[in-house]
Amino acid sequence: MLLLRLILGSLMVLNGFPFKNHALTGKKQMNQMQALQHSVTGLQQDVRQFLHWLQSQSYAFTTISPTSHTAYLKRSGKTQAANLTDVFGWSLPFRSSLLPDFIFKLLLNNQLLTQKQNLWCSQIRVSSLNGHLLVHSAYPTAEENAVFFGPDTYRFIYALQHHLNQHRPAITRAIELCSGAAPATISLAHYAPKAEIFAADINPLALTYGAINSSLNGAEQVQAIHSNLLQQVEGQFDLITANPPYLVDRHQRLYRHGGELLGAELALNIVKQSLPRLSLHGTLLLYTGVVIAHGKDLLQQAVQQHLAEFGVQFSFNYQLIDPDIFADELNEQDYPGAERIAAVVLTISRNT
Repeated sequence: MLLLRLILGSLMVLNGFPFKNHALTGKKQMNQMQALQHSVTGLQQDVRQFLHWLQSQSYAFTTISPTSHTAYLKRSGKTQAANLTDVFGWSLPFRSSLLPDFIFKLLLNNQLLTQKQNLWCSQIRVSSLNGHLLVHSAYPTAEENAVFFGPDTYRFIYALQHHLNQHRPAITRAIELCSGAAPATISLAHYAPKAEIFAADINPLALTYGAINSSLNGAEQVQAIHSNLLQQVEGQFDLITANPPYLVDRHQRLYRHGGELLGAELALNIVKQSLPRLSLHGTLLLYTGVVIAHGKDLLQQAVQQHLAEFGVQFSFNYQLIDPDIFADELNEQDYPGAERIAAVVLTISRNT
Protein backbone atom coordinates (compact mmCIF):
# COMPACT_ATOMS: atom_id res chain seq x y z
CA MET A 1 0.00 0.00 0.00
CA LEU A 2 2.81 2.40 0.85
CA LEU A 3 4.50 1.80 -2.50
CA LEU A 4 1.24 2.45 -4.32
CA ARG A 5 0.80 5.75 -2.50
CA LEU A 6 4.34 6.74 -3.42
CA ILE A 7 3.88 5.82 -7.05
CA LEU A 8 0.70 7.90 -7.01
CA GLY A 9 2.90 10.82 -6.01
CA SER A 10 5.25 10.25 -8.92
CA LEU A 11 2.39 9.92 -11.36
CA MET A 12 1.00 13.22 -10.04
CA VAL A 13 4.41 14.76 -10.66
CA LEU A 14 4.33 13.44 -14.20
CA ASN A 15 0.93 15.05 -14.60
CA GLY A 16 2.26 18.38 -13.38
CA PHE A 17 0.69 18.28 -9.90
CA PRO A 18 2.61 18.76 -6.66
CA PHE A 19 3.21 15.57 -4.71
CA LYS A 20 1.39 15.40 -1.38
CA ASN A 21 1.38 12.19 0.62
CA HIS A 22 -1.80 12.70 2.65
CA ALA A 23 -3.06 9.87 4.84
CA LEU A 24 -6.22 8.19 3.60
CA THR A 25 -8.63 6.16 5.68
CA GLY A 26 -11.31 3.51 5.30
CA LYS A 27 -13.22 2.85 2.11
CA LYS A 28 -11.90 5.99 0.40
CA GLN A 29 -8.34 4.77 0.88
CA MET A 30 -9.12 1.34 -0.50
CA ASN A 31 -10.90 2.75 -3.55
CA GLN A 32 -8.02 5.10 -4.34
CA MET A 33 -5.45 2.36 -3.88
CA GLN A 34 -7.36 0.05 -6.20
CA ALA A 35 -7.65 2.78 -8.82
CA LEU A 36 -3.97 3.58 -8.46
CA GLN A 37 -2.94 -0.05 -8.79
CA HIS A 38 -4.88 -0.19 -12.05
CA SER A 39 -3.24 3.00 -13.35
CA VAL A 40 0.27 1.88 -12.41
CA THR A 41 -0.27 -1.51 -14.00
CA GLY A 42 -1.54 0.24 -17.11
CA LEU A 43 1.52 2.50 -17.20
CA GLN A 44 3.85 -0.48 -16.90
CA GLN A 45 2.02 -2.33 -19.64
CA ASP A 46 2.09 0.69 -21.94
CA VAL A 47 5.79 1.39 -21.36
CA ARG A 48 6.56 -2.30 -21.84
CA GLN A 49 4.77 -2.16 -25.20
CA PHE A 50 6.66 1.02 -26.09
CA LEU A 51 10.06 -0.48 -25.23
CA HIS A 52 9.33 -3.69 -27.08
CA TRP A 53 8.54 -1.56 -30.11
CA LEU A 54 11.82 0.36 -29.65
CA GLN A 55 13.67 -2.96 -29.52
CA SER A 56 11.99 -4.03 -32.74
CA GLN A 57 13.41 -0.88 -34.33
CA SER A 58 16.96 -1.85 -33.18
CA TYR A 59 17.05 1.22 -30.94
CA ALA A 60 20.21 1.75 -28.87
CA PHE A 61 21.61 4.80 -27.11
CA THR A 62 24.55 5.39 -24.78
CA THR A 63 23.92 8.32 -22.48
CA ILE A 64 26.84 10.73 -22.10
CA SER A 65 27.49 13.58 -19.67
CA PRO A 66 25.29 16.70 -19.88
CA THR A 67 28.31 18.76 -20.99
CA SER A 68 29.15 16.36 -23.81
CA HIS A 69 25.46 16.18 -24.73
CA THR A 70 25.25 19.96 -25.06
CA ALA A 71 28.48 20.09 -27.04
CA TYR A 72 27.29 17.42 -29.48
CA LEU A 73 24.04 19.23 -30.17
CA LYS A 74 26.00 22.44 -30.79
CA ARG A 75 28.46 20.72 -33.15
CA SER A 76 25.77 18.86 -35.05
CA GLY A 77 23.51 21.88 -35.38
CA LYS A 78 20.51 19.69 -34.62
CA THR A 79 17.42 21.46 -33.34
CA GLN A 80 14.73 18.97 -34.36
CA ALA A 81 14.59 15.19 -34.27
CA ALA A 82 15.01 13.22 -37.48
CA ASN A 83 14.94 9.69 -35.98
CA LEU A 84 14.16 7.70 -32.84
CA THR A 85 17.59 8.27 -31.32
CA ASP A 86 17.07 12.02 -31.62
CA VAL A 87 13.71 11.73 -29.84
CA PHE A 88 14.43 9.30 -27.00
CA GLY A 89 18.19 9.72 -26.67
CA TRP A 90 19.10 13.28 -27.54
CA SER A 91 15.74 14.60 -26.27
CA LEU A 92 15.14 16.77 -29.33
CA PRO A 93 11.66 18.10 -30.22
CA PHE A 94 9.90 16.18 -32.97
CA ARG A 95 6.89 16.16 -35.24
CA SER A 96 4.17 13.70 -34.31
CA SER A 97 4.44 12.12 -37.76
CA LEU A 98 7.88 10.77 -36.81
CA LEU A 99 6.23 8.13 -34.59
CA PRO A 100 3.60 5.53 -35.47
CA ASP A 101 0.19 6.75 -34.41
CA PHE A 102 -0.30 4.06 -31.75
CA ILE A 103 3.07 4.85 -30.10
CA PHE A 104 2.39 8.59 -30.13
CA LYS A 105 -1.04 8.09 -28.55
CA LEU A 106 0.36 5.64 -25.98
CA LEU A 107 2.94 8.19 -24.81
CA LEU A 108 0.50 11.07 -24.94
CA ASN A 109 -2.14 9.19 -22.93
CA ASN A 110 0.43 8.53 -20.19
CA GLN A 111 1.48 12.21 -20.04
CA LEU A 112 4.96 11.33 -21.32
CA LEU A 113 4.90 14.01 -24.03
CA THR A 114 4.80 17.79 -23.80
CA GLN A 115 4.01 20.20 -26.61
CA LYS A 116 6.46 22.88 -27.71
CA GLN A 117 4.80 25.15 -30.25
CA ASN A 118 3.99 22.81 -33.16
CA LEU A 119 6.46 20.16 -31.98
CA TRP A 120 6.51 17.56 -29.20
CA CYS A 121 9.12 16.59 -26.59
CA SER A 122 9.48 13.27 -24.80
CA GLN A 123 9.49 13.45 -21.02
CA ILE A 124 11.50 10.25 -20.83
CA ARG A 125 14.80 9.00 -22.21
CA VAL A 126 15.71 5.42 -23.00
CA SER A 127 19.30 4.22 -22.57
CA SER A 128 21.05 0.96 -23.40
CA LEU A 129 22.89 -0.99 -20.72
CA ASN A 130 24.18 -4.54 -21.16
CA GLY A 131 21.55 -5.40 -23.71
CA HIS A 132 18.71 -3.86 -21.69
CA LEU A 133 16.72 -0.69 -22.29
CA LEU A 134 16.10 1.52 -19.24
CA VAL A 135 13.73 4.45 -18.87
CA HIS A 136 14.79 7.60 -17.04
CA SER A 137 14.28 11.38 -17.17
CA ALA A 138 14.74 13.37 -20.35
CA TYR A 139 17.58 15.83 -20.95
CA PRO A 140 18.14 18.30 -19.38
CA THR A 141 17.61 16.81 -15.92
CA ALA A 142 16.79 20.07 -14.18
CA GLU A 143 13.73 19.02 -12.17
CA GLU A 144 13.91 18.38 -8.44
CA ASN A 145 12.67 14.80 -8.90
CA ALA A 146 14.67 13.94 -12.04
CA VAL A 147 15.87 10.34 -12.41
CA PHE A 148 19.45 10.52 -13.62
CA PHE A 149 21.30 8.07 -15.86
CA GLY A 150 24.71 8.69 -17.39
CA PRO A 151 28.44 7.89 -17.40
CA ASP A 152 28.43 7.23 -13.64
CA THR A 153 25.79 4.57 -14.20
CA TYR A 154 28.00 2.69 -16.64
CA ARG A 155 31.04 2.92 -14.36
CA PHE A 156 28.96 1.80 -11.39
CA ILE A 157 27.56 -1.27 -13.13
CA TYR A 158 31.00 -2.19 -14.48
CA ALA A 159 32.39 -2.08 -10.93
CA LEU A 160 29.49 -4.14 -9.59
CA GLN A 161 29.78 -6.80 -12.28
CA HIS A 162 33.55 -6.95 -11.81
CA HIS A 163 32.99 -7.61 -8.10
CA LEU A 164 30.39 -10.30 -8.78
CA ASN A 165 32.55 -12.04 -11.40
CA GLN A 166 35.71 -11.89 -9.31
CA HIS A 167 34.32 -12.92 -5.90
CA ARG A 168 31.18 -14.89 -6.84
CA PRO A 169 29.46 -14.03 -3.56
CA ALA A 170 26.53 -16.07 -2.31
CA ILE A 171 23.62 -13.63 -2.23
CA THR A 172 20.25 -14.38 -0.66
CA ARG A 173 19.36 -10.77 0.20
CA ALA A 174 20.62 -7.55 -1.44
CA ILE A 175 19.65 -3.91 -1.77
CA GLU A 176 20.50 -0.96 -4.01
CA LEU A 177 20.33 2.39 -2.21
CA CYS A 178 19.66 5.63 -4.12
CA SER A 179 18.40 3.21 -6.76
CA GLY A 180 17.15 5.69 -9.37
CA ALA A 181 16.44 3.79 -12.60
CA ALA A 182 17.44 0.56 -10.75
CA PRO A 183 20.38 -0.57 -12.92
CA ALA A 184 22.12 -2.44 -10.09
CA THR A 185 19.01 -4.25 -8.90
CA ILE A 186 18.52 -5.57 -12.43
CA SER A 187 22.11 -6.82 -12.52
CA LEU A 188 21.76 -8.41 -9.09
CA ALA A 189 18.47 -10.06 -10.00
CA HIS A 190 20.08 -11.74 -13.01
CA TYR A 191 23.13 -12.76 -10.96
CA ALA A 192 21.04 -14.20 -8.09
CA PRO A 193 17.57 -14.97 -9.49
CA LYS A 194 16.38 -16.63 -6.26
CA ALA A 195 17.57 -13.82 -3.98
CA GLU A 196 15.43 -11.19 -2.29
CA ILE A 197 16.36 -7.93 -4.01
CA PHE A 198 15.31 -4.42 -2.97
CA ALA A 199 15.52 -1.04 -4.72
CA ALA A 200 15.36 1.83 -2.21
CA ASP A 201 15.01 5.53 -2.98
CA ILE A 202 13.39 8.62 -1.48
CA ASN A 203 12.24 9.86 -4.90
CA PRO A 204 8.78 8.50 -5.82
CA LEU A 205 9.41 9.02 -9.53
CA ALA A 206 12.62 6.98 -9.27
CA LEU A 207 10.64 4.16 -7.64
CA THR A 208 8.18 4.24 -10.52
CA TYR A 209 10.84 4.14 -13.25
CA GLY A 210 12.87 1.58 -11.31
CA ALA A 211 9.86 -0.71 -10.94
CA ILE A 212 9.10 -0.41 -14.66
CA ASN A 213 12.72 -1.09 -15.65
CA SER A 214 12.94 -4.10 -13.34
CA SER A 215 9.72 -5.57 -14.69
CA LEU A 216 10.70 -4.95 -18.30
CA ASN A 217 14.15 -6.50 -17.94
CA GLY A 218 13.39 -9.81 -16.29
CA ALA A 219 13.90 -8.75 -12.67
CA GLU A 220 10.38 -9.31 -11.40
CA GLN A 221 11.55 -10.24 -7.88
CA VAL A 222 12.85 -6.71 -7.22
CA GLN A 223 10.87 -4.92 -4.51
CA ALA A 224 10.77 -1.11 -4.64
CA ILE A 225 10.84 0.58 -1.23
CA HIS A 226 10.49 4.24 -0.32
CA SER A 227 13.31 4.68 2.19
CA ASN A 228 15.85 7.25 3.28
CA LEU A 229 18.82 4.91 2.81
CA LEU A 230 18.21 1.95 5.16
CA GLN A 231 15.98 3.73 7.66
CA GLN A 232 12.72 2.13 6.48
CA VAL A 233 14.23 -1.29 5.72
CA GLU A 234 14.78 -4.10 8.21
CA GLY A 235 17.19 -7.04 8.39
CA GLN A 236 20.68 -7.96 7.24
CA PHE A 237 22.05 -8.03 3.70
CA ASP A 238 24.69 -10.05 1.86
CA LEU A 239 25.27 -7.11 -0.48
CA ILE A 240 24.47 -3.42 -0.16
CA THR A 241 25.32 -1.30 -3.16
CA ALA A 242 24.85 2.34 -4.11
CA ASN A 243 25.77 5.07 -6.57
CA PRO A 244 24.71 8.11 -4.50
CA PRO A 245 24.62 11.77 -5.55
CA TYR A 246 27.94 13.42 -4.72
CA LEU A 247 27.88 16.97 -6.08
CA VAL A 248 27.36 20.18 -4.16
CA ASP A 249 24.08 21.46 -5.58
CA ARG A 250 22.86 24.81 -4.27
CA HIS A 251 19.30 23.79 -5.20
CA GLN A 252 19.77 20.49 -3.30
CA ARG A 253 18.11 18.45 -6.02
CA LEU A 254 17.73 14.81 -5.04
CA TYR A 255 19.67 13.33 -7.93
CA ARG A 256 22.69 15.65 -7.52
CA HIS A 257 23.22 16.84 -3.97
CA GLY A 258 25.62 14.89 -1.75
CA GLY A 259 25.54 17.23 1.24
CA GLU A 260 28.44 18.48 3.34
CA LEU A 261 32.08 17.34 3.09
CA LEU A 262 32.11 18.83 -0.43
CA GLY A 263 29.38 16.39 -1.44
CA ALA A 264 30.68 13.28 0.38
CA GLU A 265 28.29 13.39 3.35
CA LEU A 266 25.66 11.13 1.79
CA ALA A 267 28.24 8.47 0.87
CA LEU A 268 29.61 8.55 4.44
CA ASN A 269 26.09 8.14 5.84
CA ILE A 270 25.62 5.09 3.62
CA VAL A 271 28.78 3.58 5.09
CA LYS A 272 27.66 4.29 8.65
CA GLN A 273 24.19 2.83 8.14
CA SER A 274 25.39 -0.18 6.15
CA LEU A 275 28.05 -1.63 8.45
CA PRO A 276 25.62 -2.86 11.15
CA ARG A 277 23.35 -4.30 8.45
CA LEU A 278 25.89 -6.52 6.69
CA SER A 279 25.58 -10.24 7.26
CA LEU A 280 28.70 -12.28 7.96
CA HIS A 281 30.94 -12.00 4.88
CA GLY A 282 28.49 -9.47 3.49
CA THR A 283 29.80 -6.53 1.43
CA LEU A 284 29.03 -2.88 0.86
CA LEU A 285 30.00 -1.81 -2.66
CA LEU A 286 29.75 1.93 -3.18
CA TYR A 287 30.63 3.79 -6.38
CA THR A 288 30.85 7.54 -6.04
CA GLY A 289 32.65 10.71 -7.03
CA VAL A 290 34.77 12.53 -4.47
CA VAL A 291 36.19 16.03 -4.52
CA ILE A 292 39.94 16.19 -3.98
CA ALA A 293 40.66 19.48 -2.22
CA HIS A 294 44.08 20.64 -1.03
CA GLY A 295 45.37 17.18 -1.90
CA LYS A 296 42.94 15.44 0.47
CA ASP A 297 40.12 12.96 -0.09
CA LEU A 298 37.60 13.82 2.63
CA LEU A 299 35.53 10.68 2.10
CA GLN A 300 38.46 8.29 2.36
CA GLN A 301 39.67 9.97 5.53
CA ALA A 302 36.22 9.91 7.14
CA VAL A 303 35.60 6.26 6.26
CA GLN A 304 38.96 5.17 7.64
CA GLN A 305 38.30 7.03 10.87
CA HIS A 306 34.90 5.40 11.22
CA LEU A 307 36.24 1.90 10.49
CA ALA A 308 38.96 2.31 13.11
CA GLU A 309 36.25 1.96 15.75
CA PHE A 310 35.54 -1.62 14.62
CA GLY A 311 39.07 -3.06 14.63
CA VAL A 312 39.45 -6.08 12.34
CA GLN A 313 35.71 -6.70 12.09
CA PHE A 314 35.66 -5.21 8.58
CA SER A 315 38.08 -5.26 5.64
CA PHE A 316 38.34 -2.17 3.48
CA ASN A 317 39.34 -1.45 -0.11
CA TYR A 318 39.31 1.96 -1.77
CA GLN A 319 40.01 1.93 -5.51
CA LEU A 320 40.50 4.88 -7.84
CA ILE A 321 38.58 4.34 -11.10
CA ASP A 322 39.11 7.70 -12.80
CA PRO A 323 41.16 10.59 -11.37
CA ASP A 324 39.29 13.36 -13.19
CA ILE A 325 35.55 13.38 -13.98
CA PHE A 326 32.93 16.12 -14.49
CA ALA A 327 35.57 18.86 -14.46
CA ASP A 328 32.97 21.43 -15.54
CA GLU A 329 31.25 21.12 -12.16
CA LEU A 330 34.25 22.73 -10.48
CA ASN A 331 33.49 26.00 -12.26
CA GLU A 332 30.78 26.51 -9.66
CA GLN A 333 31.57 28.56 -6.56
CA ASP A 334 30.74 25.74 -4.13
CA TYR A 335 34.11 23.95 -4.18
CA PRO A 336 36.72 25.97 -2.25
CA GLY A 337 40.18 24.49 -2.71
CA ALA A 338 38.94 21.79 -5.09
CA GLU A 339 41.48 20.34 -7.51
CA ARG A 340 39.42 17.66 -9.23
CA ILE A 341 36.60 15.16 -8.84
CA ALA A 342 37.69 11.52 -8.82
CA ALA A 343 35.59 8.38 -9.36
CA VAL A 344 36.18 5.72 -6.71
CA VAL A 345 34.84 2.32 -5.71
CA LEU A 346 34.69 1.58 -2.00
CA THR A 347 34.16 -2.00 -0.79
CA ILE A 348 33.79 -2.96 2.86
CA SER A 349 33.28 -6.58 3.88
CA ARG A 350 32.33 -7.99 7.26
CA ASN A 351 34.85 -10.55 8.52
CA THR A 352 33.46 -11.46 11.95
